[in-house]
Amino acid sequence: MTMRITLPKYAPLSWLPECVIPDQRLWVVWQPHTYSRTQALLPDFAGAFSQADHVIVTEVFAAREPKISFSAAQVVHVMSHPDVKFIPELPAVSAYLLTRLQPGDILLILSAGDADQISSQVLDGLKQREKTNE
Repeated sequence: MTMRITLPKYAPLSWLPECVIPDQRLWVVWQPHTYSRTQALLPDFAGAFSQADHVIVTEVFAAREPKISFSAAQVVHVMSHPDVKFIPELPAVSAYLLTRLQPGDILLILSAGDADQISSQVLDGLKQREKTNE
């Protein structure tokens, strides 16, 4: 199941603590949308995910734009978050999450592109793990 949430422009994740039970870890996967937007808002993105426990940034979803020399790795470089990782490929994000997610964790995927596939890949992987452990 995929849930899509539309956040106001430049909205911090300040509303999330109300939704999170203490002792739950919040994982955020963010797929930046378009090179021009990501570059233009780079200073805003640098501290945008401070409420998350773990942040994963994928490569930019180019949409209508041609590929340029800019990478989302540059965004990760300026982020001040203590646990931010750049994992460019979506299947690698799913694999990484499946080795680290624990019961009770919350996974929030922010994407205007194709990163919503991570939710189904992770869910399938967790179901498979559960089957194997029976």
